[in-house]
Amino acid sequence: MRKILVMATVAVIFMFAACNKNNESVDYNKNIFTVMNHIMAEDIYTEIFNMTFRTAVDTAFQNSGFMEYFTADIYYNETENIIKVAYPSWDILCEDNLYRSGNYEISLSGYLLDSSVYAEVVFDTFAVQNNVVSGNYTITNTGLTTDGKVKFNVALQNGNIQINDSVLNISRQSEQTFVWVEGDDTPFDFTDDLFLISGESSGVASNGVEFQLSTEDALNNYISCYWISGGVQEIIFSSLDSKTGIIDFILDDSCNTKFEFTIDGFIFYDEIENIY
Repeated sequence: MRKILVMATVAVIFMFAACNKNNESVDYNKNIFTVMNHIMAEDIYTEIFNMTFRTAVDTAFQNSGFMEYFTADIYYNETENIIKVAYPSWDILCEDNLYRSGNYEISLSGYLLDSSVYAEVVFDTFAVQNNVVSGNYTITNTGLTTDGKVKFNVALQNGNIQINDSVLNISRQSEQTFVWVEGDDTPFDFTDDLFLISGESSGVASNGVEFQLSTEDALNNYISCYWISGGVQEIIFSSLDSKTGIIDFILDDSCNTKFEFTIDGFIFYDEIENIY
């Protein structure tokens, strides 16, 4: 029988314990907390990919040198081929109901839709919900898939999210492939763009638990949606009693924040926007 429980937010964590098949009590709180940290990081860095793609392929924006998008002022320096994404120094509410502040720059080696061109993101006090984001984040156009779809290698090294100006951090490394499967026939209309994300990631949650992720079913990343809205990942917790779980970003017909985490037959349910 499926056992479904509603997950708590990071701010208020209930004690989740259950009995396994041997009738032994198992505490899942560290597993749940680690999953929530991972999803926060996945969401933050995926949105940075979306901003990079949205601005790096928009020739109308690059010709004008400025636009407002996602509550940010965005500037393009044609001489240096650099895009600056500038939020205020104070928190400002964005369309996904998350607060952002600070800046980051996107340095381009060419036009991002050309094969082998890459973008490097340099962070400068950029924060989401007061969580300061950093890392070596590179997006590279690696050409076409066998069915003619543009694909990108997206690599994150030394990724770090400092939690609410505290000494706690989420560390993350990832090597992922983003395939542009819908909207490529309308390259300047970003409302119909869908990327499928696959690959692996690893890191350490702010509670000190190490984790490794692999993709079971490609994640759905719509540029026009603020959340990953489909796909399945396997997560491994090598240091915990219960070592393997499944994260399901529930797919439906709308922009959806819901996900399920299944471990030892128990299903914990929450929404992405609640984990910050």
